[in-house]
Amino acid sequence: MNRVNGRLSVIVSAICGLSACASSQVKTGLPLELSNASGIELSVEADNPTLQTDTIKQQVGKNLADWAYPIAPKIKLPASHTMTILIGTPEHGSTPAGFSFSLGNSDPRALGFQKADVVPITCQLTALNQLEQSAELNMGFSDSAVIGSNPNLNELADHASTVCFNLLKEVNWPVNNNANDVKPSKNSWMPEIRIEQEQPAGVTEVKPAAKHSVEPATVPVQETQKKQELESSPVTKEINKEGRKVYIIHNQGNPITFKFGHERK
Repeated sequence: MNRVNGRLSVIVSAICGLSACASSQVKTGLPLELSNASGIELSVEADNPTLQTDTIKQQVGKNLADWAYPIAPKIKLPASHTMTILIGTPEHGSTPAGFSFSLGNSDPRALGFQKADVVPITCQLTALNQLEQSAELNMGFSDSAVIGSNPNLNELADHASTVCFNLLKEVNWPVNNNANDVKPSKNSWMPEIRIEQEQPAGVTEVKPAAKHSVEPATVPVQETQKKQELESSPVTKEINKEGRKVYIIHNQGNPITFKFGHERK
């Protein structure tokens, strides 16, 4: 079990084996065609009927608009896609499969080992004119501010914004014709956690440099010998970062600390 220093414990479901969080964490129907994408119509649904979903919707829309995502009605564009936020009921159970970190009990003999109270939040993006084109991302949040009977709406809005932000990043929603150049404005909202994948460097073949001869280049026998030496020389392969995927987790506030060993912290 990994330990997080901070008030927020976020459980990211099924991150292992994904491609920039796209292949296994982000679930898709038909691939999204975003060449003519315009505005996004936002809605919020919750299992808790007393939850003020309109308040959450307004805050999420503002947060995403801070990053230049075209959320209606803040951005005056015709909607080409809908974005639906689903806030589930808190559940106590095993942490999701994959990469996770929480404040749970690290003692393998404890009843609460690798178990936590988790609020699942799903963000779904769907094309209005082609409902089969869709993508969704689910993240679980083990935060005392949102687990109780009277959850903090600001915290829930931050969590929902974080899920939708990561979904938009993973599907490469076009902002200013280049989704990778999306930058926050001054004093704008920041996602609680942002996941990026650094692609492993490719294998580079490095051939040894040719040995320069001081003999005249007009001697055919010596030229033939040098050519044979180069052809028979071994090829050295350099694999940067051992060819492994590197996941970068950006979070606010206190740093995330990982400890691996027999204590499983």
